[in-house]
Amino acid sequence: MKTWKFPDFRVGVLVGFVLLLLVGLAYAQTLLVNETFCEPVGGIPTDWTPTMNEQATVAIRQVPDLSGATCGRALELADESSNSFPMLERSFGAPVKKGTFEFVVLNSTDKPGEIFGEIRSTDAGNVIECRIDTAKALRCRDGSTLKVLATGVDNGVWHTVRIEWDANTWTYKVMLNGDYVTPDTGFSFTALGVPTSVRFKLGSTAAKVNQKAYIDQAKVFEYVAAPKYIVTVSDTEPVNGSAVTVQAQLADENGNPIREAGRTVQWSATGGGSFDAQTTVTDATGLATVTFTVSTVAGTEHVVTATDGENSNIKGDSPAIITQPG
Repeated sequence: MKTWKFPDFRVGVLVGFVLLLLVGLAYAQTLLVNETFCEPVGGIPTDWTPTMNEQATVAIRQVPDLSGATCGRALELADESSNSFPMLERSFGAPVKKGTFEFVVLNSTDKPGEIFGEIRSTDAGNVIECRIDTAKALRCRDGSTLKVLATGVDNGVWHTVRIEWDANTWTYKVMLNGDYVTPDTGFSFTALGVPTSVRFKLGSTAAKVNQKAYIDQAKVFEYVAAPKYIVTVSDTEPVNGSAVTVQAQLADENGNPIREAGRTVQWSATGGGSFDAQTTVTDATGLATVTFTVSTVAGTEHVVTATDGENSNIKGDSPAIITQPG
């Protein structure tokens, strides 16, 4: 397979509810779609919407002759009709400004076709379009221009396609089998619409028939700026040796409270002093509270830090606390 590699701008991803570090910012990753296509043979996976007719089919099939398919089954798209495309679409339920769409695709050897992975918006239709075609090439649109990203994408072989989009900049990047094949600046959206669904489609023109392809392991992740703790104190100029109340509110990147109970908060401070507990737990409003006894030395400066017990990147600092003479 010949692949044109542009300069990389790689990001680190840890699977699960973790952080994606990008341009110095932390993002929480949430898995929205995790489809294995292991439902019963002949069925349609739950929450996916098919479009077809009696000669264009979308269904899960047993594919024992195709090594690598999860549980021996995969989604088969077959087209023997000049009236419609076989398509399968999955909604996110809400717009996703920053995310990834990853799927594993195989073009058949007996009836190879053009298999599309599309990212769509209810406002604008297709906003990102990539396809593997009968010329064994991966092509994606940069704005309205269709460009070749890789050739030698052989039939009868499973290929992993990963599309990473950011509707804040209206750009996206593409990986094929683990390598970036778009430039470091990415490609532009075809239309300006925040993605709300993904769709598979077989065939570039309705008149093109006798095509068959398979899809396995479709996943969609959403990335949102990681939460933080907003730390406040009851008194920033307490008498030396006295106690103050410190509270940490779990909040999103805009400072809006996140009402999540049961998160453990670890407490630390500069300049000495002591806490009545080293850890406390957030209540139903996402608020954790602790009592902090300041230094007995007047003029001491403290900064109290609240750190999430599950993810140390979620934290916050208090305003400076300066002890006063008694």
